[in-house]
Amino acid sequence: MEPQGQDAGYYAREGYSLLREQRVDEARELLEKALSLDDTHRGALNSLGFIYYFAGEFEKGVALCQKTVGLYPGDAYAHKGLGLHLAKTGRVAEGVEALKKALILDPGFTDAYHDLAVVYHEQGDFQSARLTLEEGLKKAGTPRQQKQFRRFLEKLGQ
Repeated sequence: MEPQGQDAGYYAREGYSLLREQRVDEARELLEKALSLDDTHRGALNSLGFIYYFAGEFEKGVALCQKTVGLYPGDAYAHKGLGLHLAKTGRVAEGVEALKKALILDPGFTDAYHDLAVVYHEQGDFQSARLTLEEGLKKAGTPRQQKQFRRFLEKLGQ
């Protein structure tokens, strides 16, 4: 039974909670419901972009992330998502620029350093990947993040 009178925020929160539990199909349904009620809900937009990425729906992700960036130009997460989706659709240079924009907006956003390094690595640009990881390692605030960056650097022969 669907709760009556709930707003977009309710569905976005519930969807995000389900996403964290890896109940992706259910999360997607609730996030889409949130956006049907408020197509500008930032949390729902970002979470649905995440789902599109891992579902391999990159073109849909580009469109959604472009919308999010248009609505929230200061949202580093939206720029990061756009960059990843663009890179997966073959628009690598645009993707790199979007990821770099995420880092300009939030220089401590270590996920964006990692993801930019992944894009460089996938393109065979190991030097740029290494430099990006080294910079990200300086910003990594948790032992888990530091370990993730060090492992990637080891993979690159560092």
